[in-house]
Amino acid sequence: MAQLRIKNHIIIPVLRSDERKYITYDVVNGVATKQSITKWKLPGNVTDVSDYALQYIQNGNTNITQVDLSSLTSINGQYALRYAFQGCSNLTSLDLSNVVTINGQYALYYTFAACTKLTSVVMDDLTTIGSYSLNYTFSGCSALTSVDMSNLTTIGQYGLNYAFNSCTNLRTIDLSSVTSVGNYAFSYAFNGCSNITDLDLSHLTSISATYVFQNCFTSIKNLDLSHITTSTGNYAFYRMCYGNSSNLLTVDLSGLTKASGTYSFQQAFYNCQKMTSCNLNNLKTIPATNNSYCFYQTFYRCYALTSMRFPKITSSDVSITGTTEATNPFYRCFYQCTGMTELHFHSSMSTYSSYLTKAVLFGGTGTSYCNANLQIKFDL
Repeated sequence: MAQLRIKNHIIIPVLRSDERKYITYDVVNGVATKQSITKWKLPGNVTDVSDYALQYIQNGNTNITQVDLSSLTSINGQYALRYAFQGCSNLTSLDLSNVVTINGQYALYYTFAACTKLTSVVMDDLTTIGSYSLNYTFSGCSALTSVDMSNLTTIGQYGLNYAFNSCTNLRTIDLSSVTSVGNYAFSYAFNGCSNITDLDLSHLTSISATYVFQNCFTSIKNLDLSHITTSTGNYAFYRMCYGNSSNLLTVDLSGLTKASGTYSFQQAFYNCQKMTSCNLNNLKTIPATNNSYCFYQTFYRCYALTSMRFPKITSSDVSITGTTEATNPFYRCFYQCTGMTELHFHSSMSTYSSYLTKAVLFGGTGTSYCNANLQIKFDL
């Protein structure tokens, strides 16, 4: 097949068993080599990438500075660009601006990982991320400061798993249009992103999936999930922030009225030692069965949390029959929250006062478990 020369680049159409369609090379003394490439561009008639088509294509090329994938409108192949530009440490320009859907499993697996000079990513036409599609895609991009996914609406199972892992300078990411998420959609998405302070998820109003935010918000300081009104997934908020390295200060879940999945808030803010407030003031519906584990260790060792209110959950909304995790949805909810001085429940919950004690809720009565001035009141 004839070679097509374009200025100082050459596009070589090839057909191989791994289904690669196009490879673009710089021409040096009439010879095209991977090492000589500084710019890489797909031709305008390439709008999608098939299974394995471009995996490893420029992996480790430290000379490349620009990657133009602007012809693509979708990436549907499995492993389509796996490791394609990983370790291209001088890459500064990336164009993915016309991609609308990425549905291939592991389509962008580690694709731009360790591209340490990449500072921004614009994917503002993107609407859909499929299952496993952006796993570790930008992992280790330590210079990355902003990501625009402002039209993204749907994230599939594990869609953003570790997508921005260790992007230590990432400050802003626009996910403001997201409305639908799958299981583990944001799992570890911003792990190690120590400079993200806020995240806009204002169009996400309901959750039916499980483990949606696992270890997602460790770096976020002020978490606004106030637009979420219903949650039906088991483990929906499981370990959203986890560990004593968490920067979380405030959590707004004031719009949430229903969390009907079992284990909904289990260890949600586990060991978030800096957190000072969490608004669940409108939450009313939780699993009615006593073995729901709904709030098991939700605020485990949240030492800075001083007060908490459950004004809408009434005695008719819950079943509490004992003082164990299998019989009490609030069992050890505030384990060793030694900074808390006030805990308020709806007045009807006084029916269960013998099951909502310091020993049950905080793990013990001594000062290593709860504050000496703690008051548990049924006054709302």
